[in-house]
Parts: sequence; C-alpha cells; structure tokens
Amino acid sequence: MASRVPSLCDALCKTPTKDQVVVLKWPTASSEIATTFIAYVYTGQLEVNEANAAGLIVLSQQLAMPHVEEWAVHFMAARLNSENIEKRWDLSQLLKSAHLSNACLEYMKKTFEAIAVSDLFIQLPFEAVVSLLRADDLQVDSEETVLKAIGRWVSPLGKVDETRVVDAAAMMKEMRWYQVDADFRYRLDDEDGFWNKNLECS
Repeated sequence: MASRVPSLCDALCKTPTKDQVVVLKWPTASSEIATTFIAYVYTGQLEVNEANAAGLIVLSQQLAMPHVEEWAVHFMAARLNSENIEKRWDLSQLLKSAHLSNACLEYMKKTFEAIAVSDLFIQLPFEAVVSLLRADDLQVDSEETVLKAIGRWVSPLGKVDETRVVDAAAMMKEMRWYQVDADFRYRLDDEDGFWNKNLECS
C-alpha cells in the first residue's frame, strides 16, 4: 500500500510495537469511498461513479494523489451538462479543486451563450469570467454577445454594481474589438451604459 500511496509511508513503514495494531482512519470519507479506494490500492483499478466521485476527490487531495483526483474529475467532466454545471462549479470551489474548476470552465467556453444568460454566470468570480473571455476557443457568435454578458455580470441585480464595474475595463479589453461592427461601436459611444464609466477598452 505504501508504494502506491507514498503519503502513508510514515504510518505504514514503522515497525509496530508488541500488540500494536496499525489502523488507518479517514474520518471525512464514507465507508463506500474508503472501500473503493482500498480496492484501487490493491488491484490498481478504480471504480468511479456519481455517488463516489466527489468523495474520491476529497480523499485523493488528503492523500496527495493527484492522478486519482484527475480520474474522478474526468468522470465528472464527461458528464457535465446544463443541469449540473452550477453544482459542479460550486463543488470545485468548495473542494478547491483546480482540475474540476478547469473542467467546468472548458464546458462553459463551449456553451458560453447559454452560460452567459444563466444565474451561474453572474455568480462567477472576476478571474473566472476573464479566463473565459480571454480564451481563443470561446464559442460565441459575436462580440456583441460578449459585451451583453459583461453587462449582466456588472449588473447582477439589474443595475450597475459599483464594486463590479471597476473590473469591466479588464473584461472589455479581452473582447475582439476588430470583430465588432463599426455601427455598433458608434452606438456604444452615444449610449449611456456601464462601458462609459471612464473605461478605456478599445
């Protein structure tokens, strides 16, 4: 076991004293998660399913086994959809799983137009939104859609949030302005929107 789980070497490689029994305890893992993990240690095969994927991520983080975390995340990523993306994103933030966060962001890039009008989008942190807008493979029909998405994020409750609008310039700098219709840009200059709050975006 120690060879497959190096982080347990100290606990397993010590010579026990007389009558001492070595017991491994993972108080945050359910018996199902622990059983699945032990089976992997002895067989080299990991059974990941909807019921244990999140638990395996937690346990793999505790035992410093990133490859197990990657397998569990891969299982989740292959099953991301419009109904579970918000829960999966929240889970990635709760577990501080960069692997799962990145998988969720990849899904959001592919379905950006649907994500941009969802409740999830306005809950995303600034860094996540910028990461999406900066991506060369962002799936979006027009940059006007991107501007509208930024507008939703800046105005989560229907009016401009003064604490968020300060980040609008950084977001708008990620837009492909060369793809924006000239007439649309002229209209922006004439309209009183969040983009005219002392932003330097072009």
